[in-house]
Amino acid sequence: MANFIPFPGIDLELLLNALSEETPALWGRMNARQMLEHLILPLRIGRGELQVELTTPLEKLEKVKQLFLLSDLPLKRGVPAPFLKDDFYPYMFANFQQAKLELKLELDLFLNYWEQNPDAAHVHPVFGLLKRNEWYTFQSKHFSHHFSQFSCWSYEA
Repeated sequence: MANFIPFPGIDLELLLNALSEETPALWGRMNARQMLEHLILPLRIGRGELQVELTTPLEKLEKVKQLFLLSDLPLKRGVPAPFLKDDFYPYMFANFQQAKLELKLELDLFLNYWEQNPDAAHVHPVFGLLKRNEWYTFQSKHFSHHFSQFSCWSYEA
């Protein structure tokens, strides 16, 4: 069973302290700054600030959700985010330090939102309409995936 970063009990400061702008990726095309900025988008989607369209066909939605979100399996390497194009979007923030600060802010907004709106639900582009605990599961897997990409987290218990 994989060891995922806990949500909502994430210690983001500990993870960020293990990361520098020069930390190389073990796989993928993102650099550390792009990864931090990439983590922000699903936090915004997860609290309803950004709305996205579902990319998974409805007839496959439940199977995809069971296999990739609700299972104990980590997210697969190299699977592109459906809302990202071939190239990365331009940087959202001026530098690596600001990206770290913005990620902390977005995480706080995400966690506070779900504390205040426990019955809300928002569409994830792959997994469809998700409620609070499903968003927590997604963020847990997503953060674990990307922080392990930069050797800041291990799936080993």
